Amino acid sequence: MKALPSGVEKIGLEANPLVRDLRPLTALRSLNRVGVMSCPEVRDLTPLAELGLEEMYLHDLTDLSGLDRLDTLQSLTVTKTFVPGGLAAFPQGAPLTMLGLGGQAFMGTGLRGLSRWTALDHLDLREGTAPLSPEDWSEMARLPSLTSLGIDVGFVPSSTETPELTNVESLYLMNVTGEEEMSQLPRLCPRLRTVRVFPTRQPLDVTSYSALFPNADVSVVQGRTFLF
Repeated sequence: MKALPSGVEKIGLEANPLVRDLRPLTALRSLNRVGVMSCPEVRDLTPLAELGLEEMYLHDLTDLSGLDRLDTLQSLTVTKTFVPGGLAAFPQGAPLTMLGLGGQAFMGTGLRGLSRWTALDHLDLREGTAPLSPEDWSEMARLPSLTSLGIDVGFVPSSTETPELTNVESLYLMNVTGEEEMSQLPRLCPRLRTVRVFPTRQPLDVTSYSALFPNADVSVVQGRTFLF
């Protein structure tokens, strides 16, 4: 930490098997954004609670503890990381406005409890392996501030019993191949103004998506989205 200049606000630790203890980061009192990616020995996030972080990005980690202590977070992303207990192990009182989740983060428990974060404006769901259940979608529908949704097409539900997301105006569809069944989405998100399609391969014709969402500005986006 002595090699870092004072005033550091953001730091990312990536692919470092030697990192185990995050306590040295607490010497950086100005730190407010931290990313920990593919650091297999990192287990405990508890030391970071004293920093009052605003943003946390976690990717490809195991056996995490202390996530529930980070109750100042406004933005939290957890991908390719299994979290025992699902969303119950997340910081329950955090004023989250952005939440990014990979499928492993809520494996086995679904999105139960998601609606407790009433200030949530943007939800990003990745690593979709199966359609979300009506119960999961109901948790999303109970978010009063949710206006923006990013979703892996593998999560798109097919059930006609799934409730509408009446406040969502921006939709980001990820890992699109052009062969997915998405006919339910216009009903599920009836007030869309913007739709961005992120394909797995190029080119992808935007025509069918423009027809699917006739009242929205629809475009196909090259490349991929990053969260940290």
